[in-house]
Formats: sequence, structure tokens, C-alpha cells
Amino acid sequence: MKSSSAKPNLWRYIAWLGPFLTLMGLSAGVVSGTWGALPLSLLGFGLVILIGSFLVSAQQQNLWQQRSTQSGANALIATVAVVVLLAVINRVAVINSLQVDLTENQVFSLAPQSVQVAKALDRPVKVWVFDNSNSETNLTTLRNYQRLSGGQLTYEFVDPREQPDLARRLGVTAIGDVVLEYDGQTQSLQTLQRSPSDQQAILSESRLTNALARLGDDRQSIVYVIQGHGEYSLDQISQAVDRLQERNYTTQPLNLAERLAQGQPAIPPDANVIVIPGPRQGFFPPEVAALDQYLTEGGSVLMLAAYETPDTDASLAPVWEKWGVSLDPRLVLDGAGGGGVMGVDQSTGGVVGFGPTAPLVTRYGSHPITAEFGSGNSFYPESRPVVLNAPEAVEATALLLTNDQSWAEADLENKLGYNEGEDLQGPLTLGAALRRDRPAAATPDTTPEATPEATPEATDPEEATPPETTPEATPDPTSDTPPDTAPAAIDTAAPLEPRLVVVGNANFIANGIFNQQLNGDVFTNAVIWLSQRDDQVLSISPKDPTNRRIEMTTTQSNFVGLLSTVLLPLLGFGLCGVLWWKRR
Repeated sequence: MKSSSAKPNLWRYIAWLGPFLTLMGLSAGVVSGTWGALPLSLLGFGLVILIGSFLVSAQQQNLWQQRSTQSGANALIATVAVVVLLAVINRVAVINSLQVDLTENQVFSLAPQSVQVAKALDRPVKVWVFDNSNSETNLTTLRNYQRLSGGQLTYEFVDPREQPDLARRLGVTAIGDVVLEYDGQTQSLQTLQRSPSDQQAILSESRLTNALARLGDDRQSIVYVIQGHGEYSLDQISQAVDRLQERNYTTQPLNLAERLAQGQPAIPPDANVIVIPGPRQGFFPPEVAALDQYLTEGGSVLMLAAYETPDTDASLAPVWEKWGVSLDPRLVLDGAGGGGVMGVDQSTGGVVGFGPTAPLVTRYGSHPITAEFGSGNSFYPESRPVVLNAPEAVEATALLLTNDQSWAEADLENKLGYNEGEDLQGPLTLGAALRRDRPAAATPDTTPEATPEATPEATDPEEATPPETTPEATPDPTSDTPPDTAPAAIDTAAPLEPRLVVVGNANFIANGIFNQQLNGDVFTNAVIWLSQRDDQVLSISPKDPTNRRIEMTTTQSNFVGLLSTVLLPLLGFGLCGVLWWKRR
């Protein structure tokens, strides 16, 4: 009797292995993606046990009438349905992959600029990482580049101690060097530094993207920053200067009055873009005339206005009037939020810590400078409205638009609030881009000037009638020709399309504010558009990840280890023991 009753009990226990082995086999095959010996063996043993237990149970009388059989069948059907549903969901997810990056700076996703650069790669490029750590973050970044480039970009992690010849060929000098190789050329990107607080150094996406964007293009555009009128110095906007240098732009200071006093052209002929970063004093008339002529002849200017600068406004007004743009002297206030201006912390400016005087912009015009911004954030402390009234010859586009609850305040002494007739109701324009075709008369100006100069010189000798003076007269115009032809060559090389960007704020490019949100991208894209470099990508640049690691001393680290491995498990076992003792 004991042996006969023991067999059903034995099969009952063995039958539980069937579902587990079957699920293990299915999971191993789905996760690995390959149905090798291990997944098939587990699946086979599981099915055999299930079938065997079913046959043994079928020999019992009234098998299907038993409640255990019915509940077991229901559980089996439910299990199979869940497994099939999970398999279908997993298959659909693999075919239509979707990744959501919830990190602050999108660490595990490429920036829009990186995506465009990777997709535009038209030549094989290889990234050599001379480091054997194989950081998962770096692997994810390089895999994304490889996928988006269609295989044009490949990568390889190398231990320089195992391949010293390769390291010497690529000019590697230290462990952690990252080298870009293309068309038989090499370019060093960075050296992955290691420290006790940074065990896995991160590959700079911004450096890699900028290096890929410059492939085969050694041209350097020169950006001159006006100085001498209380503008931001290059040290005060060093973050903006560094960003331009990464994009292959050279930044130099320019004092117009100083060059004019030395008898030099106010604006150097190699200038691609002129930046005026927040002047606070007026310009001399010769400086204004130089800027006006530079724009007329096809130059590009980025004007960043400061608040409360009446002298600057009056001196530069004649230049901007020709473009149909002016700067309103009133201060832009942002009253969005439940409390309006009285609730400073509730305004959108309060979000960034500057109060209502720092309007937060999430609306952008349809223009190459802001085309990729979507509804991203940028903010502009102490801004002034830009008023557009462009003539037909000028194409003007509003770039930065405030919300409907904003206004330009005229009286800051009394209680803040919109006063009809005195203030300017939003939405307001904080920045605009303007362009126009170069006047047809600008090209022949040099030719008529050269001809009259040569004609009087030739007629004067003819009136004197010495026959030998004819050869001397010819060299004179000939000697005057090089000065005339040199500017013509410069004009030809200069952009044929005058361009102007005016922003009623200069604080957004200052150090500490430049790298926040989209502020830096607004400035960088504006400079690139003004330089008319069609090969440059106008998009959102990569952001370096913020270090969120917790810095702990050795004592603190040991305490955390003791707490997680000893104290917490003991606490759990102790609670279980107390519950067991109470239930006895």
C-alpha cells in the first residue's frame, strides 16, 4: 500500500518541474536570441515531464471531475497564455524598438546635432579608444554613432600595452587616448582621465561630434568681438568663445576706434562675423559708418543689446533703421504663472531663479537658427523688445517670442503691472534674424571709381603733351590698380548676402548662464548662420553629463557596506524570527 501511494505523490512532486523547466527553456531562448542546446534541452525535459505527469494522472479514476485537475488545467492555460503574450510583446518590442532617456542631460541618447552629423557621414571613420575598461556609457555612445551612420563609423577598444605598434602609429602617448582615423589621417580627441571618484571616464560626445563635423574641412572662420564701449570682455564670455572654438571658429577682440586711429580699416578684411556683446556707451560716428559700410558690402553682424543704454541706442539707430529694426527701451517682464508679477516665484522667470525680469522663452520662429529647438527652454535676464518694421528689401524673421502674459514695463519705480498706453503688451520679440540681397550697385562701385581716377591722370599728361609722359601715365594707373583690385577680391570672398541678428539681451551669453538650457545654442547657431557656412549643422549641441556621484570618505564607504551586507539582512531575519515566535 505504501509503494502504490508513494508513486502518485512522487509524480506529483516531479510534475512541478515541468512548468519550471519549460519556462526556463523559453526564457533562455528568448533572452539570448539563439535556440541552442541549453534552451532546447530545458524545453524538451519540461515538456516530457508535463506529458508524463499528465499520462500518470490520467490513469486515476474521475481525473477530469477532480477539483485539483480543473484548477491545474486553469493554471496551465493561464500560464501558457501569459507566456505567449509576453513572447508577442517582446517580439513587437524588438521589431519596433523605442528608447526613452529619462536622464537629466540625455546621457544615453545622442543630441540632435550628433544625430545629424552621424547621418551625414559620407566616408569611413574609425574611433580608437586605447582603454580596456569598456565603459558601458562609452559603448552606448559609440553604438549609437555606428547605427545612425549606417556603419560608416566603427570603433575598437585597444589595450596599448598589448598592441604597442598600433599605439605608436596613431601617436598614442597615454592610456585613455581617443583617436579618430579617416582617409589615412589621425586626430586626437581626448584622454579619458581616471580618478577615485570617476572610475569610468566618459567619452565627450561634443568633441566627437565637432571632430566629425570638421572632417576634410580645415577652414577657420574668424569672429571679431567689438570692445571699447563697455561690452562683455572675452574672459567674461569664455564659455561662448570655447564653444565657437570647438566649431572651428577663431574669436578675437576688435576695437574700431583704435584701428581707425592707426590708419587701418576699422573692420579687418578677414572678418566673417562681427559680434557686439552688450555695449553700454555710444559709438563714435566713424565707428558707426564703418559698421554700416560693412553690412552694406555683405558683412554679418550679431547685435546683443544691453538694458538702459540710451547712448548706444542713439548712436547705432541710423544703422538699424536701414534694416527696419529698433530696440525698445522698456524692460520685458514675464507675468506667467498664477500670481502674475506679485507672485515672483510663480512666474516662469522665477523657475530659473531670476524672477520676472528673466523671461523664459519656449516659442521660436521658423528659421534655420531655431528650427531644431521645438519647445525647448532659453531665458534672457533683463531683456528689451525688438521691434520689426522691415522694408520690402529685407527679409525679417522673429526668432525668440515671449508668452502672452509678458509685457514691456515703462515705469519700474511704481507697482509693477501692465498699464495700457504706457507698456507694450506681449507676446514680444526678443530676437530677430534679417537678411537682404546685396545691392547690384555695390559691385560696379569699384570700377567707376578706378576709371575716373585713371582718366584724369591720363588726361593731365596729354594736356602737357610730352610724348614721353605716356609711358609714365600708364604705370600710374597701373600702380593704383592693386589697391583697387585687392578690395575687390576681398569683396568677392566676403558673403554676398548681408545678414543681421539682433537680440534684446546680452546677459544670456555670460559665463554661468551660457551653458544653461538652449542659451548657448541660440548664440552658436546665430554665429554659424551669419558666417554662411552651409557645411555647418544648426541644431542642439551635445551637453556634457553632470557628475551625480556621491563623494564618500573611507569611513562612510565602510559603514554603507556594513549596513547593506550585515545589518539590514540581520534586521530582516530578526523580524522573521519575531513573527514566527508570535505565531507559535
